[in-house]
Amino acid sequence: MDRSRSPDQRRWSLQLCVSSGSSTTVSLSPSASVGEVKAAAKKFFQHHFLQVTADGTVLSNVSQSIQDAGLHDGQTLTVVLQIPCLAATAGAFALWCRGGGVLT
Repeated sequence: MDRSRSPDQRRWSLQLCVSSGSSTTVSLSPSASVGEVKAAAKKFFQHHFLQVTADGTVLSNVSQSIQDAGLHDGQTLTVVLQIPCLAATAGAFALWCRGGGVLT
């Protein structure tokens, strides 16, 4: 962590990785939200349906700060890309994504 900056200017580096080995590093304030981490992952991996995990736990509260979520500077997070499933009839459809809910 860069201690030469004031607390509100610090930046943490978080590495986002997928199982294929592709990864990126994002720099965020400790007060940044889990949602901001997910948005960075979506932008880099170009995949809308994903989950971000840290130490085997899904980070699901998108409004929680990364610091309050227990993350730390330099941590590596795993991004799980999910394949959505679509079911449809003549009058309705359902889009299901494992761990991500259902749209009807």
